[in-house]
Amino acid sequence: MITGMETLEKLFGSAAKVKIMRLFIFNPDQFFTTKIIVQRTRLTASQIRKEITLLQKIKLIKSKGTGARKMWYINDTFAHLSPLRELMTHSVAVSFDSLVKKIGKTCKLKALVLSGLFINHPESRVDMLIIGNQFNRDSLSRTIKKLESEIGRELSYAVLETEDFHYRMGIGDRLIRDILEFPHQVAFDRLGVK
Repeated sequence: MITGMETLEKLFGSAAKVKIMRLFIFNPDQFFTTKIIVQRTRLTASQIRKEITLLQKIKLIKSKGTGARKMWYINDTFAHLSPLRELMTHSVAVSFDSLVKKIGKTCKLKALVLSGLFINHPESRVDMLIIGNQFNRDSLSRTIKKLESEIGRELSYAVLETEDFHYRMGIGDRLIRDILEFPHQVAFDRLGVK
């Protein structure tokens, strides 16, 4: 099965271009230096320079400053920005199984609840609620950073130990209510969250 990212790679010519386009489109109010783009996309500086040049030629992005202070930002008057944003948003689809597998390598996963970006519901408080035990926080952080580089924007997520989740459920914690009482998708569940 071809994923949304693979479709975009074929459509736009490279994974690097798609990552950079997503970074700018999903972060319209931000300015990016080459260094920040390298950190956020995990691409090389040479890949970034090549793609930035092409994206500037079609006027999708603009720049300000010079040399090391040069920054790029989305051109909000680009004629095709709205349909392009729509296309990028709908192609974010990440396999739930893949997410469960990646997150599951960082802890003893008990439940994974997806919202926000993953279900195209931008009003959500978080994109992911991760519930489990024995978290390897460094490994989880690296996994999230990798996901963010693929998606093109920072993810908002909450991490709870199983005991803490049960306690919060019992007292009607607002964060838990805001996640579970509004649109969400349970990708993995060993706690009866559904």
